[in-house]
Amino acid sequence: MLKYLVLFLSVFLISIQTSAYADHWESSIGFNFNHSTYDSASYSWERRYGVSLGYNFTDLSTLELAYENTFTVSHISGIEDSSFLDRVVSVDWVQNILGRDYAFQPYLKGGLGQLVRDATSSNSLGQSTDTKQDQLTVVAGLGLRYYFTRTFAIRCEYTSYLTGGKISSFKDNFGAKFGISWMF
Repeated sequence: MLKYLVLFLSVFLISIQTSAYADHWESSIGFNFNHSTYDSASYSWERRYGVSLGYNFTDLSTLELAYENTFTVSHISGIEDSSFLDRVVSVDWVQNILGRDYAFQPYLKGGLGQLVRDATSSNSLGQSTDTKQDQLTVVAGLGLRYYFTRTFAIRCEYTSYLTGGKISSFKDNFGAKFGISWMF
């Protein structure tokens, strides 16, 4: 327990440094689409997009309000059709590894959010199920920004969130978004 407290205090003290880049807002938008074909009639695809608005307390730390929407469809011919619509609203702490003086800016992200999931599934026997989840979730991620100017960057971010309160579900909801970010 003591080592976690020391780690938390160290990160906190590093993040409260003052900088010329503190006291700014950052807005971001990202999108990703992927598709897999298993045979001529079986496939899966996923569309993921997200938006965020963050306040930069310092050069290294941001408090962010984020929304992510993920829609996944899986069709296995003659066996099963399923779809998942996940919506996550979260409050996240974003910790930059390098300051804004660097064009490449890696960062870590962690927070709490609300997951709303609508799942639909049907099988070859005609059985259909609809499930709805509305639960608290943990969000974790990492990313990289490349600043073209002091206020505009491209962004690549990998995030995941828990479902059902199980830590092992992080690997089930892992995805990437590519987009832009700007400071104002």
